[in-house]
Amino acid sequence: MVRRMLLCLMILLAASSFAFAAGQQEKAKEAKVVIMVGSHGTYLIDKTAEAFHAENPNIAVEIVPISSVPQEYWQTYVTMFTARDGSASIVGWYPTQIYHMARAGWLTPIEDLADSAFMRNELPKYDQTAIEINTIEGKLYGLPLYPDALMLYYRTDLLAKYGMPVPTTWAELERESLAILKSEADSTLSGYIWQARKIEGITANFRQFESGNGGQILDDSGKAAFNSPQNLEIARMWKDWLDKGVAPKTIADHNPNDDRIQFGNGDAVFMNNWPFAMATYLKEDSPVYGKVAITRPTGKGGVGRCTLGGVGLGINNYAEDKEAAFAFLKYVTNDYWNKQRALRASLLPGRPAVYEDPEVASNPAFKQFAKAAPYLIALPTHKTPYYLKISDAIQLHLNRMVSYQETPEVAIRSANEEIVKIIAEGE
Repeated sequence: MVRRMLLCLMILLAASSFAFAAGQQEKAKEAKVVIMVGSHGTYLIDKTAEAFHAENPNIAVEIVPISSVPQEYWQTYVTMFTARDGSASIVGWYPTQIYHMARAGWLTPIEDLADSAFMRNELPKYDQTAIEINTIEGKLYGLPLYPDALMLYYRTDLLAKYGMPVPTTWAELERESLAILKSEADSTLSGYIWQARKIEGITANFRQFESGNGGQILDDSGKAAFNSPQNLEIARMWKDWLDKGVAPKTIADHNPNDDRIQFGNGDAVFMNNWPFAMATYLKEDSPVYGKVAITRPTGKGGVGRCTLGGVGLGINNYAEDKEAAFAFLKYVTNDYWNKQRALRASLLPGRPAVYEDPEVASNPAFKQFAKAAPYLIALPTHKTPYYLKISDAIQLHLNRMVSYQETPEVAIRSANEEIVKIIAEGE
């Protein structure tokens, strides 16, 4: 009897040991993916993560939202990567940041994680402009979550009310803004708003204007070209718009979301902003529902060009579960989730075939985005390894100008002097 009990006990212990070992082995197979991306980019990623986890139960996904303003989250990245912190396995970036991140060794090349089938069959399905932006010195470091383009939003009801056409030139934009403001006599209404806080947005907006006026930030050899008659003309025009009341003086502190809210409250006639804002206005409870359309931005002599933006995603070089992270990266950027972000958040698809989907194609906003595609203009990140510092100098002085701390002449000249110094110190 005692012998039988001992035998049973030994069997139970062996079974327990086996179960424990199996449990440990199963636990060892579990992986965790943490994605850190700007708040605009987090649209639907929670739903994407749930669907992915259901298909891949051994991979948990956590989302860490950060600011969508590049300047505001950049220091978080600098601190994290300097410490070789791998806790965030997937990170998102604005196109101007990828060059620095790749050269600093912060990211793992996609080629190191993808098999030949993905590179051969799937990679060509992504927006190739975005792929080019994310390719640094011959290596691909990320995939597009969504591309972006600055567009002109306008109030269809107000233009119809006063029998005005959609403006195509800066002069028309000014004239119509002032005429509507005078007729409406509404102290809460602004004519034209754009992002002019000391953030990347002010550089992106200026780039859009100067590209349509023959201006440059850097010349083809990568040298400073900011101090030019063309750029000074734009700076003077911005200042003139503030003086005349075309734009509110509060734009000196505007970021994209501030503009989205102001326009969405019905407090602006025209707005320069990214596509994400449209999702708010397509909701039936929006004060401007059915009263908003978008088009290409105005230019000096006709419709202008659109500054290219967007969000890319890549793998933290210090992360542990890189294979799991890449599996989620492929999943979150597939056709289905590109379509869902397009339909439910007005984010441009990172895979062009999604534009042809009947549901996506029926959205009038996306028809305008598609028309704008040939007129995209990139920021000059490819011309210099010092772009972030150069943009910071431009932001500083343009913001001082719209804050009435510097004249247009001083702002343009001072920014150019800093750009020259930045390049010289880097050589």
